[in-house]
Amino acid sequence: MLSKEAFIQDRARVFDKAYGALSGLAIGDSFGDASRMAENRSNYQVTTDFNKGASWSTDDTEFALLTAKTLIRCRGRLTTEECVRSWMEDVVTQDEYKRGGASEIEAANNLRKGLLPPRSGMFNSFRMSDGSAMRIGPVGIVCAGDPEKAKEFARIESEISHFQEGVWGAQAVAAAVSVAMVDGSMDEIFDAAMSAIPEDSWLYYNMTRAFEILESRGGSMLDAWMELHDFLWTSSWATTAEAIPLLDKYLDDAYLAHLPSVRIVHGKGTGALRNAVHAHLKRLKYIDEYHLGEFGEGDAGVTIATFR
Repeated sequence: MLSKEAFIQDRARVFDKAYGALSGLAIGDSFGDASRMAENRSNYQVTTDFNKGASWSTDDTEFALLTAKTLIRCRGRLTTEECVRSWMEDVVTQDEYKRGGASEIEAANNLRKGLLPPRSGMFNSFRMSDGSAMRIGPVGIVCAGDPEKAKEFARIESEISHFQEGVWGAQAVAAAVSVAMVDGSMDEIFDAAMSAIPEDSWLYYNMTRAFEILESRGGSMLDAWMELHDFLWTSSWATTAEAIPLLDKYLDDAYLAHLPSVRIVHGKGTGALRNAVHAHLKRLKYIDEYHLGEFGEGDAGVTIATFR
């Protein structure tokens, strides 16, 4: 592993590493979002082809660039005040969050109410999401070779929208990137990441168990991926993965029976299943329009879809 001093002397190498880290973040964002679509989740999240059009990015890449912008503006002297300033200027001022994740939208709403970090992250129903970890790459770049500083900067940046597991995940990613920037070995990178996570946390347990599964398969992801999926699987995603294929059959049968419309019961809950149903209906050519149920139809727990 290079020393921080030796690394920053090679400007071409610094640029190449930073460019690669940011490009990898954007590509991972795009592939990751595609792989969690219902048809991919039901196929153990294996994506073999983008046969329905080009891939896309999500708000994670854009928030990563906001993090980078903040670091550049403050010349690497990150503070809570600098983070709040960026969010107030570029996020809170938006009337509609077409590209915001749930954790970021709620954080922006908290800031609008006058709640500042860490409360804007603590009082957030989605404080454990991966949003902070996905946008934290620029912190690891700026803190190349200094994982402790990376962890502290990640805490400052992520507390605006996250708490505990959400913050620890961001710290783990930032520390890992900081070590990878100076050519750390895989063991050094993983050790840096794990050093950010409390040993009594759910995240530490899952990470440790995932490494154990991988090691039991000789370090081969090809041999370990099914067992990893089965262990890390959570019911919040399984509901959607199981529901969408059933919805497809239901819609096909109704369409072939020449029904004018159908009533889809997805419940209210967190809105994850409702959003997945709406996204799926939007892609179907034989659906003319859809809307949430009105009073007496099931309200927001039901969607009415009309065929063309």
